[in-house]
Amino acid sequence: MIEEFTTTIKAQLYERVSSPLLSSFLISWCCWNYKFILIIISGIPAMEKLIFIELNIFPDMKSVVFNGVALPLITSLFLIFVYPKPAEFIYRHVKMNQRRLKEIQQSIDDESPISKEQARKIRREALENQLKYEAEIDSKTSENIRLKELVAELQMSLNTDAETRSSDGQRADDVVENNPDIKNIKSSESESSAELSHEQYSKTERLNNRFKDLFSSVSSFHGFSQPRSVNELPLGENDKYYSAVHTLVKQLMNSGESDDTIREQLLGVGVSSQMINRVYSGINNKGGRG
Repeated sequence: MIEEFTTTIKAQLYERVSSPLLSSFLISWCCWNYKFILIIISGIPAMEKLIFIELNIFPDMKSVVFNGVALPLITSLFLIFVYPKPAEFIYRHVKMNQRRLKEIQQSIDDESPISKEQARKIRREALENQLKYEAEIDSKTSENIRLKELVAELQMSLNTDAETRSSDGQRADDVVENNPDIKNIKSSESESSAELSHEQYSKTERLNNRFKDLFSSVSSFHGFSQPRSVNELPLGENDKYYSAVHTLVKQLMNSGESDDTIREQLLGVGVSSQMINRVYSGINNKGGRG
């Protein structure tokens, strides 16, 4: 907390000091009141300093206003508004003279011939740079050739692997075609799968037919000519419909059918999920109807 407070104070002071008006005013004030500063930093006693300042530096209010405020403020305004104009003119003049001198020096250097030693040095440097450039070109060319050869080898390896896999697959097919035992095994597997699928389908079909016949007989017993959803029944028929579905579920449970199969078959003939859940809830609680 103290460090943040100190940092904030430093930032505020820096902002104030960096202000052009404040900095110019401080410089002007020090120039106009240099005697006051000398007295403050001198080694005389403090009481004598105060008496000397009161009698000689600021003897009245007029000196306080003029030396302490007015004259430093006028000087600071002069530094801000008036001084930059001649300073800009002088700065431009100095820079133009410097550029003119550089142009004169360059023209003299261009016109003066170089010595033999300088010419040999320039040619030697040019030759060294050319040799370095050619060596770098040769190095890059060799690197490009090596990379191209590596790419070609990798491509050839990939093609060889693809051909090998293709030939292995073809040989495997040839072995199967030429070996009657393997063909018989594959044929037997296909026939077994077909028989299993047909048997499963026949079992499901028989179960569906048995379920429909059973549901039809139970519905007829309770006064229904065909299966209907509980949402389609008129008011007052829900109890009869519940009894029919309840009787059917109990018979299917006694015959060993699973709950999933029973639910699936009930949904298939139009019984709603709400009625199925109600029937199962009554059977599980043993306190419901039926």
